[in-house]
Amino acid sequence: MGRKTEPKWPVRLISFARAFTVGLAYYSVHNFPGLTSSFVAIFVALLPFDLMVAMPNLKTRWAAVKQIVLVVIPRISATALTLLKGLLIGIAFGTITRLGLPVFFGAVLTAGLGYSIAVATKGNISGYVGMIAGLSVFGEIVTAPLVAEELLGTVLKVSLIVSYGTFGALLAGWGVGLLVGILTRLCLPRGYRYLKSSAYDQPLEYKPFNEVMGTGDNMTLVSLTVQEGSEFAWRTLAQIAIKERFYAHVLSIQRGHEHITSPGGKDYLLPHDEVVIWVPKHQVDDLLSTARRSKDDEQEVQLRGPGGN
Repeated sequence: MGRKTEPKWPVRLISFARAFTVGLAYYSVHNFPGLTSSFVAIFVALLPFDLMVAMPNLKTRWAAVKQIVLVVIPRISATALTLLKGLLIGIAFGTITRLGLPVFFGAVLTAGLGYSIAVATKGNISGYVGMIAGLSVFGEIVTAPLVAEELLGTVLKVSLIVSYGTFGALLAGWGVGLLVGILTRLCLPRGYRYLKSSAYDQPLEYKPFNEVMGTGDNMTLVSLTVQEGSEFAWRTLAQIAIKERFYAHVLSIQRGHEHITSPGGKDYLLPHDEVVIWVPKHQVDDLLSTARRSKDDEQEVQLRGPGGN
């Protein structure tokens, strides 16, 4: 029989829905004031959309809703903080430029610092948000036909307009992304995480084990059952010396209805125990073959020595 391949329609659906999210986010704020509104809405909308599509399943229980909120709130606050920083940078350099700083230097410093601060803000959706917000205010202040005494009033007026547009776009983008993302996920057989997105900075319990442990791809999880008469049976972890021999760590032991988490060196392995081990990939075969080897085989190997005679 040939290998069963996964249908391609979910990928096409996600691609279409993602494009639809961008268009809907833009259209929802096209009448909002300020240059930043459309960019912010698009950037923001893609994050909750990808997050919803990547969810293992959609549940209506309070625990699941709470988990979604815990993921979303930090990104909303971080993005809002980035927008505020960008606006302040634009106000500062726009004002300094009106007082005599060359426009070239003001624009360069506004764009550069806005982008740098946005990138440095943990949880922010895009480095461009701070830069666009800053340049929007900077441009309005620099080009406004004003006399010096009216500068403060214009700064406040422009800041309020840009703030209204950008923060309104922030909320609109989140609403569009969540709505389209949930509707798309309801049509999918499972969660899909193949798309690149900052939504995949998941909470700890959502992250792959390798990523949490910081071990890269050279480690893997192995589950084995201890057999009667095995070299591992009726011995403590210290006696087996799994860590020293295989550079591995025993994460848990399932013994009937008893579950031992993070066992220590004094814990025994008994026949029929289900053991989960964190082990380097190049040690897996050696570990499994040793676990299957009987005590008699071990003693024979020790008597013969490494030469085998």
